[in-house]
Amino acid sequence: MELALFDFDHTVTTCDTYGRFLRRVATPEQLAQAWWKVGPWLLAYRLRLISAERIRARVTRLTFSNRHVDDIATQAVGYARDVLPEPILPAPQVLAKPPRVVAPAPSVPHPAGPREF
Repeated sequence: MELALFDFDHTVTTCDTYGRFLRRVATPEQLAQAWWKVGPWLLAYRLRLISAERIRARVTRLTFSNRHVDDIATQAVGYARDVLPEPILPAPQVLAKPPRVVAPAPSVPHPAGPREF
């Protein structure tokens, strides 16, 4: 089984790990276009006109569109190995928070469509 877990509310991490992952896997062209394609959505989010889920879904869609799943998977392995250990909170701090399990929103689809594991 393969799992991709992201901590949007900083229960087990000290920062937003998903945004950092998206910036890492985005191509230079995508990063250059981000101000035009994401900027207005980010402003709308900051003005509380759209939800975090909507902007997260849009940025995810833009980052993963027309990308090969193996490329994303390879970068994910490197991200998990090189970046994730730093922002993860020590076990006592994590265990002090009440557990909360949330199913991923359907608005954030898998980049390559449904997959069997």
